[in-house]
Amino acid sequence: MSDDQYMVVKRSGKWWILIDGGRQGPFETHDAAIAWAVEQAKIEERRGASAQVSWDDPEDGFPTVYKSRA
Repeated sequence: MSDDQYMVVKRSGKWWILIDGGRQGPFETHDAAIAWAVEQAKIEERRGASAQVSWDDPEDGFPTVYKSRA
């Protein structure tokens, strides 16, 4: 069982998702990046793995927006 951490970050005006040493994106909006990451986390959950989605919030650290129940 893996424990994937999807981190949504903004770099050079675009949103990216960092995971397992790689990145996915760019996404035009924060909401689009979060939606993609949450969907991927849910896919992992259906496979029996755990996953978490957080984002890099300059004012609040790294709040979690989704955590699988697996």
